[in-house]
Amino acid sequence: RVRVRVCVLFVYHSYWYGAGNLSAISQKRIFTAPQSTTVAGTQTRCHIVAFADMGAWGGEHVSTQPWDSAAKSVVDLILKKWITPGQRVDLISHVGDISYALGQGFVWERFFFRVEPIATLVPYHVAIGNHEYDHVGHPSPKDPSGVEVSYNPSWGNYGNDSRGECGVPMERRFTMPSSPGSNGVFWYSHNVANVHMVVISTEHDISPGSTQARWLEQDLAGVNRNTQPWVIVGGHRSLYDNVQYSNADVDLPYQIHGRRFLNPLFAKYKVNVFIAGHYHNYVRTCPMDSLSEQCVQYGGTTYITVGTGGAGLEPNTFSKPYWVQYNMTGSYGFVLFESTSDEQAEITFIASQTGQVMDRTTITRSSPGTSVPQQPQATSKNPFYDPPSLSTETVFEKKPIRCPCSRR
Repeated sequence: RVRVRVCVLFVYHSYWYGAGNLSAISQKRIFTAPQSTTVAGTQTRCHIVAFADMGAWGGEHVSTQPWDSAAKSVVDLILKKWITPGQRVDLISHVGDISYALGQGFVWERFFFRVEPIATLVPYHVAIGNHEYDHVGHPSPKDPSGVEVSYNPSWGNYGNDSRGECGVPMERRFTMPSSPGSNGVFWYSHNVANVHMVVISTEHDISPGSTQARWLEQDLAGVNRNTQPWVIVGGHRSLYDNVQYSNADVDLPYQIHGRRFLNPLFAKYKVNVFIAGHYHNYVRTCPMDSLSEQCVQYGGTTYITVGTGGAGLEPNTFSKPYWVQYNMTGSYGFVLFESTSDEQAEITFIASQTGQVMDRTTITRSSPGTSVPQQPQATSKNPFYDPPSLSTETVFEKKPIRCPCSRR
């Protein structure tokens, strides 16, 4: 692989580049340097496209699965509508389940062929998903995230979903921004105009006191809300969804524990949006007070699930707990976050195969310490939607097993 670091870029200037040598060079590409920070009060707009769960299902030139045409529609619409001279997004965020290669290197190449039209023009950032990281097998010193024992609590459903990749192909193929205490593609943060973007790993320990949790709190505590009034956190596994849970549902325990781990930090540091995937559908909650889990008019955290990047969609087995403001089944697409000012932002879900806007809402950032409670939109007595709060004394067992990494 070849990695090139360009140290000095001028904001909003365009740069041509290519890869190769004197005898052969790739097609020339052009990108525009985004604004990494703002001056307080300038109300610079920021456009971020987000999705998860894409995959690379067909060959380089022939789509052999309907899923591959869906992934292509996501890329094509972003390229057509949002990477133009007059309307260019600042960032594309792919929050987990990237290629679904499952240990097959050629599938990674197919994936890069698929996203090349957009990833060569706009910063393309990724989060680690369950199909990029393993939690069973034999001890190995080659885990690229640096952990000695993989995260596999007794309540979780962490398995071998990447078939032994353990993040190695992901780490070798992507270079993400670095910040104090960040960990490569696994957890990191950066500024984009008036947004502070944080990416976490839901495949690693993020319980209080863990390395990742300490980093996350330090990072959130250091955000200058005068220049970055908006804070977005992205991670693969969702915290709120509307899947019809059952007693045997294997993902519900993560949501219960994930809320316990993350919601106090989201409330303390006023995180505005959490973007996830994992479930192959689109769900948007009301802005919520993350401690009381009640809808609020101003402030709060809006939780978005957008696992609609191209992998097969979930069957229509949904209900509607009170926190769901909008859910969409049967449509691939992506979310567009636009900070229209320092106080308001728009969240839009666009169906990629039709170009139709399916959902749009405006969220308002409140002044520090203020939130206006509202009545829940609906009530639910289902204990699998409204689980009891977990005791702060709950002890989580971690199984002493390690990650089976591919050779680097």
